[in-house]
Amino acid sequence: MLVIKGVNVYPSQIEAALLTVPELAPHYQLMVDRTEGFPSIAVEVEPTPEVVQGWGGFEAGGPARAALSARIGELLRAHLSLNPEIVIVPPKTVPRSEGKAVRVVERRAS
Repeated sequence: MLVIKGVNVYPSQIEAALLTVPELAPHYQLMVDRTEGFPSIAVEVEPTPEVVQGWGGFEAGGPARAALSARIGELLRAHLSLNPEIVIVPPKTVPRSEGKAVRVVERRAS
């Protein structure tokens, strides 16, 4: 469990919400930034290769990518009562692991 701006966030809640979006691959990563006074969270997600192909390539899909990001943001706001930053990354960018997937990456102040 993570506590972000006073809200309890379970990665499994985020995963359940993301799996309802057919345009997304089942790979995501939560980037928690604790370098400021209040921690913030960014959710990195990957579109499926078919979606990227429909965009005409990842870079060509700017408007469609922005619309997908907004839709995911609304979905997560409804599930979490939190406003995470949504970062859509190119396919196969989120690290894969052989064992248990590393879903949460934390940045802390030095």
